[in-house]
Amino acid sequence: MNKTQDRKVRLLFVTIFMAILILVLLKFNVVSFNNNKLPEAISLNQVEIGLKTNSNYQLVANVYPLDSYYGHVTWKSSNNDIVNVTSNGNLQAIKEGDSTITATIPYNDLSVSCLVHVSNDDILITDLVFTSHEVYLTKNGEYQINYQLYPLNGNYRSIRFVSSDNNIVTVDNNGLIKAHNNGEAYVKAYVQDKEDTIKVVVSDTRTLSNTIKEPEIINLSVNNVSLSLNGRIKVNSEVLPESAISDVTWETLNSNIATVSNGEIKAVGYGKTQVVAKTVNGLTSIVNVNVIKAKRDIERIELENNVKVIFLGREYPINVKIYPSNATDQTLIYDIKDKNIIKVENNKMIGLNEGETELTIRTNNNISETMTVSVIRNPNKVVIDSFSMKVDTIKLVKGETKRLDYSVEPINATIDNLTWSSSNPNIIKVSNDGLIEAVGVGKASIYVVDNDVIKKIEVEVVDKKLAALITDQSYINLHKGETVGLTIAYVPKDITKVDLSYASSDSSVATVSGGIVKGISPGKAIITISSGDVSLDIIVEVKEN
Repeated sequence: MNKTQDRKVRLLFVTIFMAILILVLLKFNVVSFNNNKLPEAISLNQVEIGLKTNSNYQLVANVYPLDSYYGHVTWKSSNNDIVNVTSNGNLQAIKEGDSTITATIPYNDLSVSCLVHVSNDDILITDLVFTSHEVYLTKNGEYQINYQLYPLNGNYRSIRFVSSDNNIVTVDNNGLIKAHNNGEAYVKAYVQDKEDTIKVVVSDTRTLSNTIKEPEIINLSVNNVSLSLNGRIKVNSEVLPESAISDVTWETLNSNIATVSNGEIKAVGYGKTQVVAKTVNGLTSIVNVNVIKAKRDIERIELENNVKVIFLGREYPINVKIYPSNATDQTLIYDIKDKNIIKVENNKMIGLNEGETELTIRTNNNISETMTVSVIRNPNKVVIDSFSMKVDTIKLVKGETKRLDYSVEPINATIDNLTWSSSNPNIIKVSNDGLIEAVGVGKASIYVVDNDVIKKIEVEVVDKKLAALITDQSYINLHKGETVGLTIAYVPKDITKVDLSYASSDSSVATVSGGIVKGISPGKAIITISSGDVSLDIIVEVKEN
């Protein structure tokens, strides 16, 4: 073999070795070619739009982080006969009606939607919204009203502007306000049957310097976004004109769902809320936030041992590690090759007879691992001389559970031979470890057997289930700062022990704690009192003092 051939052989061996090494490292997750950035949020460029029949519109979805792995998006229309959507989000309006277009990340089911209205005629305006509802001017000052019409491509002929006091301010047909004298006035805009109002305050001084222009428009990079729990997205703001003060404050309407700091939104709880960006002169723009439960499949499972030796009659936990640990569906299914050798209950294996079998653990998405289980007799088993129950009679409410306590002699005896049974499983059920469940009304007996010794516990189950909550306070009027105690009665009325929970639909209007309602600010809120699946709503109206 010459030197050239020798070098080629060595190079071939090195290449094969490196390939095998990389495969091994990949298998055990030592290295990865993935960037490991998983999708946390998905946004859509529209919340609601209108289209005319036979027209098109391009929806744009963005996945965050922008370089996320598994960032592919699929599109779906709730009614393809009304609106068809292509694989890249292009809408085709087919006939009159409404359809919801949803963009979804298949990897974790994060989705965001847009409502589409299709009409054969000109598209009616569904809403008119000013970007600011209060403005301050000096005499002879001017302000251009900025507004948004919904749907964004709705057809309208003209907008009519009206001033409540022309001595203070006037407004032209284009929405340009001119200040004439000190005072307060209101300017209204009308389009079709929709309207909005802006308050104008004219004074000799103003908050902002005359050398700096006031913000007229605030644009956000995102207005409609869905996030997974703990997901984050950075929303950028643009204030126009460029010479205007660009400072923006951020506020969340529900900090239990989403928080915001300098435009970065973080999902902290499930539900829907809004994040508001506001300029120094009160212009606002809104981000609709929806935090949903994202799906994450199990990628692999790992057993603590692939071979397990257990003692006859003893319970052993089945320890399985799931990757990733935050996988959505962590259900495990146990397949036993020989069910005469072992059984599995509550994620524990129990030795039934001496011998050997295989136990396969698999997930709902068909990830599986198999272990060999050998059952042997315990050579160090200490036989029970006697055992006794802590109680011999019990009274339970239907649906209640209780674990039966017992003691054995000697205290180091091996407890693997106790058997539990119920005289009537329709009234009382009992598990292999002494947990009883009241499932029906009546009396039954629980029997505990160890060899020839039998213990009996008498159980009575009564039906005291709460049927309803009632009150004569269905509508409560409060003043701001005032409190009132709630009076609740139970059906049936002979129930004496009921655990109640209280909740307010809007804690900024009224709060509730321990049955005491307090008025916070003017408005209406619903106080919900609940116990299990029984609930009662009380309307609270709070007025100024």
